[in-house]
Amino acid sequence: MRANRFISAHVRETEKSYEVELGVPGFDKKDLSISFDNGVLTVSGMKKSEQEVAKEPYTRHEFNCTSFSGSFNLPMNINEEGAQAVCENGILKLSISKKRERSDSTQES
Repeated sequence: MRANRFISAHVRETEKSYEVELGVPGFDKKDLSISFDNGVLTVSGMKKSEQEVAKEPYTRHEFNCTSFSGSFNLPMNINEEGAQAVCENGILKLSISKKRERSDSTQES
């Protein structure tokens, strides 16, 4: 049986950055992968758990794997190297800074 998992997301633009909040309940930061490719932000997660119970005369081995992946188009003016991530209480918060725009005075130099 395969369950689809949808990501709850909020994206807002500020003067200097894009702020992204994603609902990732049950996942820790170590379970998550964040990548950028040509203005596309991709967040994925995978969590595995195993439990083995040995009681005579039976042995039971249970395992579970939960995963998700979501992609978001962002404007091309993002600074991928300036991204910061924090994961607390099932919420992944990303702050992605914008590239600095060149002023006319710097372009003339």
